[in-house]
Amino acid sequence: MPKIELSKIEPESGRTFLREVFIAAFFLPAPIDETVSAIDQAFELFLAMVPNDCFRWASVSATSEEWKPFGKTTLARCKAQLRREAAANRKLTYFELADGEIGGSVPRYGITVLGGKLRSNFPGERTLVQLSFPIDAAMMERADAFVARLAEIAAVLPVDSGYGSPAIQWSEFNRDQAIGYTRKIIAKHPGYDVNQNTIGRKRLGSKIRGARWLTFLGSEILERLGGREALRKKLPTTFEFISTRSCLVIRAGNLPELGDTVAKLDTPHLRELAAVLEPATAFDEVALLGSLADWDKNALRKWERRFLDPA
Repeated sequence: MPKIELSKIEPESGRTFLREVFIAAFFLPAPIDETVSAIDQAFELFLAMVPNDCFRWASVSATSEEWKPFGKTTLARCKAQLRREAAANRKLTYFELADGEIGGSVPRYGITVLGGKLRSNFPGERTLVQLSFPIDAAMMERADAFVARLAEIAAVLPVDSGYGSPAIQWSEFNRDQAIGYTRKIIAKHPGYDVNQNTIGRKRLGSKIRGARWLTFLGSEILERLGGREALRKKLPTTFEFISTRSCLVIRAGNLPELGDTVAKLDTPHLRELAAVLEPATAFDEVALLGSLADWDKNALRKWERRFLDPA
């Protein structure tokens, strides 16, 4: 994977509205009050991974409408969101932390926790725990230790599914411009993840978002795919399998594959993995249809099947 960081900054405000980062997203069963203790443990492990005092901005509680400076009581307020009784009585539990000089910028280091009660109109809704890191976290000599730390986090969460991948993230500021840049980037480098997981989690159910460098498979999805040994036989030895007490982690090669359609660099590990995971893969993601694909179902299908169909 090339050592680069893509970013776009709005000149007037100085806000970074698009950035290349590494995303680790975990989808947990609803309701959130049954998993807040595990999320709290994962939160502590994440805090131990990031630099001290890296956070500058926070949005805490579902009623929060703006980014506020990170202060002395911010972590305590986040922790308060993870108290079981309070979460059970709350329609939606949410907090988000981010680094950066300006609120609303796409962070390098960040965390989003979002979930609520069981809802009959969204039977496949999942709780989201999403972590953001600088893109070089998965580079070369750091990769093994980084994967081990993410596996530790996965182990304490009741993971249904999840993934870790280089990603192109945009903010709600300059959104249309950012999406335009994103389309160009992923046309050249198909290995990037693009997500709107805060929305996509509502309909995910017991499925996965497709092939990524790291894949986290909970017991139900793993069984549907034939189990650990069946997957091991189907994938080359260059894939690493890490068993945790909550899920199986599949690492697709030593380093993430971005690919390059101009230089004719393929993504062989992601293609191998996509074929194996297809029976449990979610397609037709509405959140991306209305943003990345601009309501073009064929464009969305092409992107979602980029590792499955011939190049």
